Amino acid sequence: MKDDMATLASLGIGPSSKVLLMGTKPDAKDLIQTTTGSPEEHALIERISQSIEKTKTKLIPQIESFEFSASSFLSNQNTNNDDTTKSKLVDTHHYIIENLMQTLLSLDDVVCPPEFETARKKRREAVKYIQGLIDRVDGVKEQLLHSSDNN
Repeated sequence: MKDDMATLASLGIGPSSKVLLMGTKPDAKDLIQTTTGSPEEHALIERISQSIEKTKTKLIPQIESFEFSASSFLSNQNTNNDDTTKSKLVDTHHYIIENLMQTLLSLDDVVCPPEFETARKKRREAVKYIQGLIDRVDGVKEQLLHSSDNN
């Protein structure tokens, strides 16, 4: 299920339907990493880790490319004042920010009970990491916007 809020009926599941659930049971080594030793806490930590891994593999390369492109644009701006390139860079900023905000929303959906201290800590760290990426990308956009003020 891609949509956690979807009803079973919307997925075509009704009376007499058979549902197969697949997963892995965390082993003792995985449970030691949690505060409570609870499989539920381990599942929350895994969900948080998957969100961050997805961001690292998908968005970090895009952020680095955006930073490189913006740097190249800014260093060549005096010789080539290209509003189209700048507009594309701003659009790229919006795309990256939208994806980072979606990651923040997915982390916001991870509700950790108070006794799941490790999961709560991992969630806080993940939110702080994503907010740092947002600040990083916004900083590049600010440089782009201020570059036109200086010319």
